[in-house]
Amino acid sequence: MKRCYSLKKNRDFQFTYRAGKSVGCRLFTLIYVRDRRKPRRPRKETPQPVPNVRVGFSVSKKVGNSVQRNRAKRRLREAFSPLLKCVRPGHNFIIIARPAVLDEPFENIGRILRQLLKKAELLLPDAPNPQDAQSPKTPQASQAPQAPREEAAP
Repeated sequence: MKRCYSLKKNRDFQFTYRAGKSVGCRLFTLIYVRDRRKPRRPRKETPQPVPNVRVGFSVSKKVGNSVQRNRAKRRLREAFSPLLKCVRPGHNFIIIARPAVLDEPFENIGRILRQLLKKAELLLPDAPNPQDAQSPKTPQASQAPQAPREEAAP
C-alpha cells in the first residue's frame, strides 16, 4: 500500500478515535470516520483520480513482541490494499489488531475485512470482489479424467 494512503499524524488518529464509529470481529476492530480534509486532486502524471482514503494500523503489545506486531501490521496492510479501490472515498480508517490475527490464514483476513467494510456500508455498490480475480477457477488440463485401463486376462 502506498504511503499516501496511510494516516500519519497523531491528530488524525485522535480525530478518528474521537469522532469515529466502529465495527469489530474477533480478529480486529475497524474504526472509521468521514475525512474532514478537502478532496485531493490527482497529480499531473497520474490520469486516475486519487481516492481520498487514509488507513492507520494499531497493534498493541498485547498482540506480542515487536516481530509479531510488525508481522500483524504487514498482513493487515496487504489485506487492505486490494480493497482501496472498493471503498467509498473520503474516509479515514484505523484497524486495531487483536492477538488472533497472527494465527488466522491470510485469505480469511481479507475476506473478514471485506465483510466488516460491507457491514459498515463503506463498500462501493458495484465493487468487484478482488479475491475472485486472484483465484481463477478454471480446471487444469492435467486433471482431466482418464479412461480406465483394461487388464489382460491370463
